[in-house]
Amino acid sequence: MVSTYAPIPARQLLARGELHHVVAAVDPDSPLADRRLAEAVLETALEVAEPDGAEVYVLHVWDAIGVQLLRSWEPPDHVDAYVRQAHDSAARRVQALVAARHDRIDPEHVLLVRGRPWEEIPRVALALEVDAVVMGDSERTGLARLIVGNTAERVAKRLRCAVIVVKAAALVAEVRPVLPRASVVRGRR
Repeated sequence: MVSTYAPIPARQLLARGELHHVVAAVDPDSPLADRRLAEAVLETALEVAEPDGAEVYVLHVWDAIGVQLLRSWEPPDHVDAYVRQAHDSAARRVQALVAARHDRIDPEHVLLVRGRPWEEIPRVALALEVDAVVMGDSERTGLARLIVGNTAERVAKRLRCAVIVVKAAALVAEVRPVLPRASVVRGRR
């Protein structure tokens, strides 16, 4: 007997009529996750929200890397310009992501928040009283996972609403059936 992956539409994971607000937490800036992951997160959020007519919020948490260090030797106006440039760059990338879906996303629901994703996504979700958060997982492994951690896991631990994680590798939610030990064919592990 061979174990297979079976994609499960995210909508089947949630009861009908229970969704009013859904957050798509996207990261189009991440060097570890390409634009396809951010697009898949956004499409999944729209798919989940559509049957109930739930509002979709697009959230990108950004930061200006190294600001604290820059403050020690750069004039304040240079640091402020750097922060504005980082914000504007994040805004352009999110707008490019949302542009193809402008008819399905309210421009007022596109949110850019400065900070750490594992802190800001739960804070925004709580403030908006969301019913589900959809986010991506770039599936770091080894040393990168040890050092950087897994943002999706950190966020999920802080939320009380449904969390749907879109995996970078497959770009679909997958379930791997667990086989009883007795069903393993001899000679194969």
